[in-house]
Amino acid sequence: AWIEVAEAPALIAEVTASAPFTNVRCVPFRTMFALASSERAWAAMHNNPVMGGLLAQCTPEELHAVKTSAVRAFDELAGGHGRTMMVEAVANILIATRS
Repeated sequence: AWIEVAEAPALIAEVTASAPFTNVRCVPFRTMFALASSERAWAAMHNNPVMGGLLAQCTPEELHAVKTSAVRAFDELAGGHGRTMMVEAVANILIATRS
């Protein structure tokens, strides 16, 4: 699963175990993106393949409680309801030479 190789050492171990590579290194890719509102942030979270799968296991009542809590937290992070929330994202890009 992607979460298991989120850290550079685990990603390197996963890839080098499956094929012979040399000159292996991970380069972090960082970016910022804007979510126009807490509702958009919730939609992004709800539509995410991993998080959406977890949320799909909730009862309607549980899902409502999670959404209410998440939207409230997103509003706080954005500095108020209806404000844009800036989110930092980081991914490790593995670069290697196949032997």
